[in-house]
Amino acid sequence: MKFHLVHVMVFLLGLSLCTKAYSNDRTWSNAAATGAERWAELDPAFALCRSGKLHSPINIDTAAPTEQSKLNLNYLSSPSTLLHNGHNLNISPYSKGWISVGPDIFDFKSVYFHTPSEVQINSQRFPLAVYLEHRSQAGKPMMVAILFEIGAKNSVLEKFLSSIPAQRGDVLTLGSFDATQLYPALRDYHDFIGSMTTQPCSEGMRLLVMTTPVQLSEAQLSTLQLAFPKSTRPDQPSNNRTLQVGG
Repeated sequence: MKFHLVHVMVFLLGLSLCTKAYSNDRTWSNAAATGAERWAELDPAFALCRSGKLHSPINIDTAAPTEQSKLNLNYLSSPSTLLHNGHNLNISPYSKGWISVGPDIFDFKSVYFHTPSEVQINSQRFPLAVYLEHRSQAGKPMMVAILFEIGAKNSVLEKFLSSIPAQRGDVLTLGSFDATQLYPALRDYHDFIGSMTTQPCSEGMRLLVMTTPVQLSEAQLSTLQLAFPKSTRPDQPSNNRTLQVGG
């Protein structure tokens, strides 16, 4: 009982901090007036959105096959919160787990959605990308992007799509969630360094983009698109950065 009360108190504190962050958030979007091309003008803290050299998203068309490390998943099954953050859908599990890529370990943080996908592979943009946010023990960010194509109904996504919060800041509690279930069976990936695709466009983020897409139905995609209109930053120059393929 004591553990349960502590758990609830920690969640409420986190929710309070999130609400405060949203109330102070400057207006930005992917629309023309406050869109990606104007972010650097909205706040001096967003200057990197214009001056950075290793930005995301990019079109992956020059990846060099290499002997990359195996991706090991160690996520925990846990109840989660489902948040409407004003720009997309965010899932945050109570018990998170971690993944490893070779000797590197990354703690799992949260999940969010983009329709359509931001990253492209050989100039192909996918109708949906699900991003899994991680952070190394040294504090360095890492994202895993799982791409989706139209096909069969996705039973994992259905758990979230049937409970999308109605308004910005609304939070719902979900049943058990295991991020492993989002991944394709084949876990080859593209590996490169990029940036956040929202302000302040911080660089130095490692991205693993799964090469094999997962399916969702047309109806599921429509549900997401109605709740969250297009939320994609325009393509950024690759600037000859190193792109590798592994798995």
